[in-house]
Amino acid sequence: TFVVFLSLLQLVQVMGSGYNKSALTSIERRYQLTTFRVGILQSCFHIGNLSVILFVSYFGSKWHRPRVIAIGSLIMASSCVISSLPQFVGGRYGARYLKCQQPLSITNSATSTYFSTDNKKRAVSVRYNSSLYIFIAAGNFLKGVGHAPLHPLGISFIDDYATPANSPVYIGVISALSLLGPAFGFMLGSLTASVWVDIGVGECGLGEYRPTIHPSWVGAWWVGYLAIAFLLMLATFPLFILPRSQHCRHSNGIISTYNCTHINVNNHAITLVLNASIISSDFGLTLKRLLRDAVFLSITTGFVSLTSFLAASITYIAKYMETQFDLTASFANLLHGKDYYFFIQYFIDNTSQTAFLSCVNLPMAVIGNLLGGWLIRRKNLNVQKTLSVIIMGLIMTVVLVGLLFMFGCDEGDIYGLLDGDRSRCSKSCGCSDIFAPVCDISTNVTYRSACHAGCRKTDARSGTRIFYDCLCTKPDIGNTTSKLVLGSCEHSPCWKELIIFLILMAAASMSAGLSATPSTLTILRVVEPSEKGFAIGIVFVFTRFLAWIPSPVYVGSGLDAACLVW
Repeated sequence: TFVVFLSLLQLVQVMGSGYNKSALTSIERRYQLTTFRVGILQSCFHIGNLSVILFVSYFGSKWHRPRVIAIGSLIMASSCVISSLPQFVGGRYGARYLKCQQPLSITNSATSTYFSTDNKKRAVSVRYNSSLYIFIAAGNFLKGVGHAPLHPLGISFIDDYATPANSPVYIGVISALSLLGPAFGFMLGSLTASVWVDIGVGECGLGEYRPTIHPSWVGAWWVGYLAIAFLLMLATFPLFILPRSQHCRHSNGIISTYNCTHINVNNHAITLVLNASIISSDFGLTLKRLLRDAVFLSITTGFVSLTSFLAASITYIAKYMETQFDLTASFANLLHGKDYYFFIQYFIDNTSQTAFLSCVNLPMAVIGNLLGGWLIRRKNLNVQKTLSVIIMGLIMTVVLVGLLFMFGCDEGDIYGLLDGDRSRCSKSCGCSDIFAPVCDISTNVTYRSACHAGCRKTDARSGTRIFYDCLCTKPDIGNTTSKLVLGSCEHSPCWKELIIFLILMAAASMSAGLSATPSTLTILRVVEPSEKGFAIGIVFVFTRFLAWIPSPVYVGSGLDAACLVW
């Protein structure tokens, strides 16, 4: 019973994590955040988790573990509500300052008038809205606090009361759900990304560019947070009514409600030890003893090394796919999330090949995770052989993920990104740094904005805004017959590169999943029975402090420095 309820909670919780990743693009654009600040938002979750997980995993092991997990779930639900508050406190999206009917001239108004003519009002709005990300940061912090008891107490509770044969399977299922949940999160993210942020309020000139191909488009990111909060509350209440102890059957057939610990590091004949209460030991002495365990530290070091890379990859993989393969935010989230809504939608649109590929990655990750648990049960692996499985999976993951970044589409040139692009035809226009790309449909050349193309006239009578009388259009300077439309020019699809990318990503997911369950079980087998929850908590502290927290921040700073414009 506990496994079922914990699985539901785990599914919803990781669904929220997946949605949080998918909503980054909309939040970043809505509140004018740098990638560095986005990295800060992601790190807030780990800071909150890090601040309490040691105490929760140690003292929570001595209390009513299902109820402690339920309280943490309620905190996570509250955090989702807090994260959605900027939408209600800050008002509508800043695009409400657009004045579409104003005539355009060769000056910067060709872009800034269309996208933000009221500069003073917009400047105040941007500064105010940028500060609202504090609510999202606070929500992420609280979610980290509420998440603290879930894995240390949940996994140790399962291992205490499950039989040695079933424990790897149950833990494998919990780990597999950790991979399945983000798929639903990215599916929800793709749906909200295709809905205008201010539901029911049409914005000038942007509705015609649905679904999400316009660079100023912002999806209804806040809806997903409220949905996750509701689901977390539903998954929480069953845990409150569960007993503190579960029934377990001993070797002599007697059924007891005491803690049933079956730890044996040599994996020989297992003796069940009855503990009427969890053995209390000094917090500092227990911590010191675990940190002196060579096997425990080796596994923890491996976790930190791999997680440092994975933390940055998970945070920015959708954004990477969006830019490297010329995908929209919604499309990239669907590819990364591998959801079946994507499969149905694009099968109908006669692109079933892409849909098929999008459904490969997630099943492979789940298969790898379950395979790791099955190997331990089927082959009755001891600690040494289990460590070999872990090492093999980690090496394969690092190699495959490294190969991912060798593939991408030709991004094409964007005129106006560099100062040297500002020739005499637009030098006197006073163009701002606003990135509002327009495409010359006759030459397939993208310009940073209509201002950088030297456009002096615009026409929206046909339903699609067209810029013309542009002095900088190529190939001949002064060719004023070209017509420019909003958005970047389309490039030839690079399906071959995308297919290889997805295959490698699927293989990497399987190899990473292969290491997950064996790693957790090895930790449970090399520590004292009463220290299992605390040991898992220590592993989470190291991975968050040395990997999850700093990695998105310094990688985000590197992306900001490497890219001219996002």
